[in-house]
Amino acid sequence: MSSETRAKHNKYAREWHHRNKEKRNAYMREYRRNVRKQVLQLLGGKCTYCGCDTFEALEINHKNGGGTEESNKRKGGRSSTSLVMEIHMERRGTDDLEIACIVCNAWHKAVKLNGLLDGWNITWSPQPLS
Repeated sequence: MSSETRAKHNKYAREWHHRNKEKRNAYMREYRRNVRKQVLQLLGGKCTYCGCDTFEALEINHKNGGGTEESNKRKGGRSSTSLVMEIHMERRGTDDLEIACIVCNAWHKAVKLNGLLDGWNITWSPQPLS
């Protein structure tokens, strides 16, 4: 491709992206959501501790801590999206990772990593509380 053709293509692409910003953003949100679903399924698809399988409540947890340090090492310090993409593109292993729901992830940090006394009983129920 000649440099003139490349320049025309680049100009067209910039203009298209500018005109279709909302469409592009919606596509990227859906793409990232689907990639995250695939990665969560790869890691088991439900909370390791209570069995919660509500997609929106699930997080990737570092079994031995260190998630903040890892995200700080990444370019731009972006944590969850970058981690998910690295796993998806097979650039990062998953041996030190597990899935935890929001509640169990907080419990894991408090009890296992910060030494809070154990004795908690966390249960998950798919029915809404009344």
